[in-house]
Amino acid sequence: MFLLFFTKRPPRTAAGRHARLAPFLAALATASCSLLVDGDARQCSEDADCAAAGPSFALWRCVDGLCHAPQPDAGVPLPDGFGCLDEISMPQPGPVERTLSFLDYITNKPLTEGDVRICDAYDVDCATPLQQDLHPDAQGAITYTVDRTFSGYLELQVPDRFTTLVWITPFYNRGPQSRGRDPVPVLSEAMFEAMAGLMGVSVDPATGHVIGVAVDCGGNAAAGMTAEIDVAAGEVPYFFYVSSAGFPINAEQTDGSGRFGGFNITPGIGEAITRVSRRFVGKSALIVRAGQVTIVTVSPSPQ
Repeated sequence: MFLLFFTKRPPRTAAGRHARLAPFLAALATASCSLLVDGDARQCSEDADCAAAGPSFALWRCVDGLCHAPQPDAGVPLPDGFGCLDEISMPQPGPVERTLSFLDYITNKPLTEGDVRICDAYDVDCATPLQQDLHPDAQGAITYTVDRTFSGYLELQVPDRFTTLVWITPFYNRGPQSRGRDPVPVLSEAMFEAMAGLMGVSVDPATGHVIGVAVDCGGNAAAGMTAEIDVAAGEVPYFFYVSSAGFPINAEQTDGSGRFGGFNITPGIGEAITRVSRRFVGKSALIVRAGQVTIVTVSPSPQ
């Protein structure tokens, strides 16, 4: 079992942050350089004004009233495992077979029950599943075929457990192929609520929850990465990193588990973004549903 270290963040509404950052966001529509210039308006008074635009701008800095894009740490080489960042490209269309396994969170044994559907990214409620009536085998695995460009999610429903959405990203070209995806832990509702309660968080049934894993070019969970979660509604009140050692470590980045997440997130469409050495690594779209858990693996991707 892993323990969570989380930070309470003040509520942020989309309307509020967009109103304060209107000049900044307007400039984004036409700017492609590292400095946003709008001679008629001041974009920011502090770094937080830039970061409030969303996770894509978490590391932007306010200098003389203008928001500047983050620069990679000067003279600091990228950690091992990130050599593909300049080589990533969108895949060519074509079928690819994938296998995904599910584990019971407590026993770490294969989860062999449940119904799985495959849903398109734009089908928020999976009203029209692309595939359905899939069931984990004796090893807790399902095998499915999608297009390499497919973006969407698997919806797993198991009695007495949170419905779990597992996000699927396109099969990006990035040199050596990934070693594959780690099994997905599935929590019971009681266990999830107990975990949150131990940390002083009451699970709000009107909200959803996200658990993410930041990985490198080989698909390995990576330490030393920063992560952000953003949803259209603009509120992620409890963001956390996960310690594989069982206690809080550096609360500003991942440890070897690569895990991060958020409790009580306003339902809606959003994204998760990861960086290493202040450099963009990857992003993934995601959907947050009330009373459900979204699992997202953020691997290197085009920006």
